[in-house]
Amino acid sequence: MGRGPAGGDGGDALEGEIFCARRLEVSTAQELVELVSGQARESLLDSDGLDPMRDNGVRAGWAARGLVAYVVHLGGATLTEEISVAAGDLLADLRHLFDALGLDWDAALASADMHYRAEIVGEL
Repeated sequence: MGRGPAGGDGGDALEGEIFCARRLEVSTAQELVELVSGQARESLLDSDGLDPMRDNGVRAGWAARGLVAYVVHLGGATLTEEISVAAGDLLADLRHLFDALGLDWDAALASADMHYRAEIVGEL
């Protein structure tokens, strides 16, 4: 079932089956806007937890909507940028927000990584 590009950072190797979200074939922020604009919002509340690939697709959809809101707010050239540039800009701005709120960026990343790893092996 869903072996995919988990980790990739040289961290701990994951054993067993990996359930990454289905790949979204977009290259620009505008393409992502168009992809998610017509999709219904999904929830994990109606999930029985037996399809972690579907659940991780729902999670990816939530994040896609957040990235879309960011690029639409900025508008202009941001919409035509490669998706990796727009995502990187959002992460940088989130780090500025963490500074402004007095939150620990490294602790948040560690927690996010722990949750991500549990989700892709089907534990959450």
